[in-house]
Amino acid sequence: MRTTGKVFTGIAMAALMAGAANAADMDYNMAAAMSGLYVRGDIGASFLRWGGGKDDTALAFGAGLGYRFNDYLRADVRYSRAGKFKIGGGTDLTASSVLGNIYFDLPLRDWPLRPYLGAGLGYGWATYSPGADDDGLAAAFMAGVSFDVTPNLAVDIGYRFHDIMVSGPDIRDHQMLVGMRYQF
Repeated sequence: MRTTGKVFTGIAMAALMAGAANAADMDYNMAAAMSGLYVRGDIGASFLRWGGGKDDTALAFGAGLGYRFNDYLRADVRYSRAGKFKIGGGTDLTASSVLGNIYFDLPLRDWPLRPYLGAGLGYGWATYSPGADDDGLAAAFMAGVSFDVTPNLAVDIGYRFHDIMVSGPDIRDHQMLVGMRYQF
């Protein structure tokens, strides 16, 4: 976990420092005028906390396609994967989901960081190795901040609570992610 935390911290710091000079000169209205299609990618750490076995930490990553409707509202469809969690008894668990998400970007105009809140709903599945797979409804709740590096590129640092409701104990993990969104 120490190595994962150091890598995550290093990536986040490098991304924030890379855009500091651009953010000082960037016009808020110029960034807001580029409403439309975007792609996103995230990577970070996932902390499995559940009643179905041993808790563990693993790599999490995801990618998605979204649309910004206005200065405050955006939505995306995102695939995410977290695993290989060591849950005991020689069994590994990998959790994946596809969610439709909606985000509200808080309107803080003259601040370089843009806080956001979000929620998602979709389908998730658990892959046990060895063992039988399971699937069900999935939900997520997100909070974080984004930082515009250029008018088209934003760095996103956030927290995500992820829950896959399967026939056994729900698979719940907490994710700390750093990512980028490129807006067309």
